[in-house]
Amino acid sequence: MNCPTKPRRRASQMLKFTPGLGVNDRILAGLGLGLLPVFEAPEEVSQLFIDHYTRAIVAHVAHSFGGMQVREAAWRRGLAPWQQRRAKEFIDAHLDGDISVLQLAAACRLSSSQFSRAFRQSTGMSPHRWLLKRRVERAKQLLRDPDQSLASAALAAGFANQSHLTRVFTRIAGISPGRWRHANR
Repeated sequence: MNCPTKPRRRASQMLKFTPGLGVNDRILAGLGLGLLPVFEAPEEVSQLFIDHYTRAIVAHVAHSFGGMQVREAAWRRGLAPWQQRRAKEFIDAHLDGDISVLQLAAACRLSSSQFSRAFRQSTGMSPHRWLLKRRVERAKQLLRDPDQSLASAALAAGFANQSHLTRVFTRIAGISPGRWRHANR
């Protein structure tokens, strides 16, 4: 019986680890502190945010402590037009749910790291930021209906609750949803 073998990696492709004393890393500490609000309102955190944040931590640790080198060419490529269209359609179809970078990447036939870099290159923002922007746009559509409450619009647009909608909407639109609704009747 033949056992499949793993492809051999060149020494330059492997992460290096040297055990030793702890290191005071300001970037990792800052990333850790940035997670504190997540523990205060975990229901407001999307899987895309978690994927994005985890990727940032892993990339920093691999680069700073594992000797990983970044290949410049990978940062320059964006999504093909069909991939960009598919990713945006997938996000729009799942605004009210929790989607992951892995699901988006699979829809575009890319690894999650390739997808995240290519999406940012193509759109100028992370998949999580794009999702929030689209949810705000959906909330605006819903808020045009005077019979729609802010709370129901928040849930229908994929936000955890009305206060989550208000925080994100205000940050992205520069005005609260209630004021926006009043100004756009």
